[in-house]
Amino acid sequence: MKVDAEKGNGVDLAEQFHVRGYPTTVFVNADGKEIDRVVGYLPVEKWLDEIQRIDQGKNTYASLEKKLEESPNNVDVLMRFAKKVRERNRQSERIPKIWNQVQELSQQGSENYVTAVYKVAEYDAMTQGNPEPLKVFLNEYPEASQRSGAWQTLVRIYRSQKKTDQEATAFRRATDEAIEAGKASPGLLNSYAWRMAELETNLQDALDKAEKAVELVGGEDPKTQAQIMDTKAEVLWKLDRVQEAVQVINKCIELAPEDDYFQKQKSKFLGESAEA
Repeated sequence: MKVDAEKGNGVDLAEQFHVRGYPTTVFVNADGKEIDRVVGYLPVEKWLDEIQRIDQGKNTYASLEKKLEESPNNVDVLMRFAKKVRERNRQSERIPKIWNQVQELSQQGSENYVTAVYKVAEYDAMTQGNPEPLKVFLNEYPEASQRSGAWQTLVRIYRSQKKTDQEATAFRRATDEAIEAGKASPGLLNSYAWRMAELETNLQDALDKAEKAVELVGGEDPKTQAQIMDTKAEVLWKLDRVQEAVQVINKCIELAPEDDYFQKQKSKFLGESAEA
């Protein structure tokens, strides 16, 4: 049954099943109890694979819950089940309980142990709107693989609280660490540079990272190249380097001539120049 989660009974159903993203497909049994869910759009092949997986009871919420009843101290099952619980309800009180159990069952300092520490810190930070647990994690685990996620969650918390100075600092640290680790993606650097342009702070650093994003995007399709280069142009404009911004946006227009957004950007840049 397909429902509109923003109208009529759909609103109540979305609340009942803690739906936070669209589309979300919830599979239930005859009693209305959730078996599993799929969040987001998937290509047809992957969608069919998911239906088959759920039909066979593989790695579903219901099957993992049953396995835990049989083997309550199985760390692998606990970790997979924690993910399923989070998909259903990010504020579920079961989440920290499961990860605390994983921590107790894991060797201190092991990957599972550190993951559990991070997940509890993330839960506390998100549900309480308090960045301190994540700041403690980042301080105590300088080599953790979860640091990128911790920084990004900090950024979201500070943004939601409109603490722009802290947001900018956390976002900069996130990108710095990603570059140092050789894991910086064009998307991350582009998002950072655009946000700094919006906040009008860290602009030279934003320009450096926008240029890095342009380098990394390489042979992507022309439209993607244009979108990344547009961010560089925006930062240049915010730095009052208007002519350079126009030069870059002209390249965007060449790459995606059918997209009038870039023409509007150029008009904005030239308009600011004329007003100055």
